[in-house]
Amino acid sequence: MNDPLYLQKICSIIGKEGCYLCALAAIARLESGTWPDLVHIYRKAVELGYMRPDCYINGVRGTHGGIYILYLMTGLHWNTGEIPLDYVCTLNQYDTVKYAKLINGVPDKEKAHFVLGDGKGGCALDSLESSQTVATGVPVSRRLWWVL
Repeated sequence: MNDPLYLQKICSIIGKEGCYLCALAAIARLESGTWPDLVHIYRKAVELGYMRPDCYINGVRGTHGGIYILYLMTGLHWNTGEIPLDYVCTLNQYDTVKYAKLINGVPDKEKAHFVLGDGKGGCALDSLESSQTVATGVPVSRRLWWVL
C-alpha cells in the first residue's frame, strides 16, 4: 500500500477504525511536540506486523504492539500496562481509555472507541471530536503509557 493511489483508502481506514492509532498519535504529540505522519506510521506498522490493515493493534513478542508504534512515532522506548479505572496518572504518564456503548444497561465491549485519557479516567481527546460511544457509553478499561 505504498502507492500514493492508496492514500484515500488508508485515510478512510484510519478514519473509520483508527481510534487507537489516533490516541497513540496524541500521546506522541504530547511527548514530542509534533503530530506524527499517520499515513506513514500506518504503512510501517502494518508492514512490521504491529498493526493489522484494519488498524487493530497486534500483540508483538508477548507485549502490546502500541509500544512499537509509539517508538515509530517518537523514537523513544515505551512501556504499557493496564490500570484501574480510578488510577490517577503522575507526571510523564499518559493513558488511553476504552469506552463502550451501553446495550440494555450493559457495556458492549465489541462496540468500543479508544481515546486519549485525561489522566483520571476521563476523555482528554476524542479523535472523532464527539463520539456517541464516549458521549453515551462508559469507560471499561484503561492503559497506562510511559517512556522508559
